[in-house]
Amino acid sequence: LKRKQRVVARAEKGSHSRKKKVITLRKEWQRVTERSDGFNHELTATLVKNHSNRFFIEDLNIVNMIRSAKGTEDDPGSNVRAKSGLNRSIAEQKWGDFFNKLSYKAESAGGYVMKVDPKFTSQNCSSCGASKGNNQKVYAVFECLVCGYTADRDVNASINVLQRGLASLSGGIPGAYGAGRVNRAAA
Repeated sequence: LKRKQRVVARAEKGSHSRKKKVITLRKEWQRVTERSDGFNHELTATLVKNHSNRFFIEDLNIVNMIRSAKGTEDDPGSNVRAKSGLNRSIAEQKWGDFFNKLSYKAESAGGYVMKVDPKFTSQNCSSCGASKGNNQKVYAVFECLVCGYTADRDVNASINVLQRGLASLSGGIPGAYGAGRVNRAAA
């Protein structure tokens, strides 16, 4: 894709040759888009078919997450290059599209996708519930300083999302409908 974009950029504007190259570039963009869309369809279908038809996801505001960090002339942003790379990655993975496909496929299979509050899911301990001030995240490992629970930070966050989802189904009543602490072997 980058090569084809460079070829178009180097072509003489208004030439017949450039028009052909633009058409080739459009076809390449369409191929990339269809490939990504097809991957999301296959993944969501596999998740619903082979794993479950009930899902809990973080209620992320994706538009705000991919907003530019450049700032203004008076108040320039920090880590702009790193933030733009993260923004590009989120946009390329099409999180919103993935969530929409997962939702309609889960609903057609008789299930649901429920959004839960994402606040502190990666910072709270999924074992004892200790808050962010008592825990530390070192690279990809979460370690609770209160109970000593150690896990991959993404696993800890996903358990917290599951616990919040189950608690919201039960109306916040611990123990009802599986709310409360989750069996890690099952999660």
